[in-house]
Amino acid sequence: MLMKLGWGFLNDQDPWAKFLRAKFLIRECLLINFNKHSSIWTGLKEAINMVKANSKLIIGSGKDIDFWRDFWGSEVALIDLLDIPTYTWKHCKAKLSQIISLNSWSAPPEIVEFLNSYGIDLNNIFLNSSD
Repeated sequence: MLMKLGWGFLNDQDPWAKFLRAKFLIRECLLINFNKHSSIWTGLKEAINMVKANSKLIIGSGKDIDFWRDFWGSEVALIDLLDIPTYTWKHCKAKLSQIISLNSWSAPPEIVEFLNSYGIDLNNIFLNSSD
């Protein structure tokens, strides 16, 4: 039951899931490092970590995934990892599909190196060819 709650915590858009994420997450997808009074938090936190450890990201065509703002290669969006002025972000409109060709990764070496520097290895992210 806790595993199902852990999955729901991470993925559901129901009001209960949004409430718990607001209470127990900092900076999107990072669990709090301190204890909050809750009768289920200790068990749920373990279940969430187990779900994360045993889940794998599958990318489809990437046409609906914002390269900079969505969580597609790590637990944090690139926009949150980089120290770039806010006014610059309005020009960052790339979609993940721009580095996918014929159902495989086709990123230029500079992009691969850039992503690797933030712990994102494209070889570890599966592309769903049926999308």
